[in-house]
Amino acid sequence: MTPIDMMITIIDLILIIAIVVFAAYVALMVGISIRARKEYKQFQKENELKMAEFRHRQKEMMKKWEERSELRKMKRDAHKQFGWKEENK
Repeated sequence: MTPIDMMITIIDLILIIAIVVFAAYVALMVGISIRARKEYKQFQKENELKMAEFRHRQKEMMKKWEERSELRKMKRDAHKQFGWKEENK
């Protein structure tokens, strides 16, 4: 075997090793990407549920505030209508 043949063989081995390492790297990155996508979808679902729960609580709170303000208006109107003095709160 001549030195040139040995160099070609070594270069071939280095190229094969580089291709294998690159293929392993690509496979690893694809796996990480797929896992990250799944985790992100799960995060989005959880976030949507939290937002729906928050909106529901907010609607309930707004209803309570609206009821309280209507009660205040009714009290104020009654005080004006019958001439009652408002009690200190």
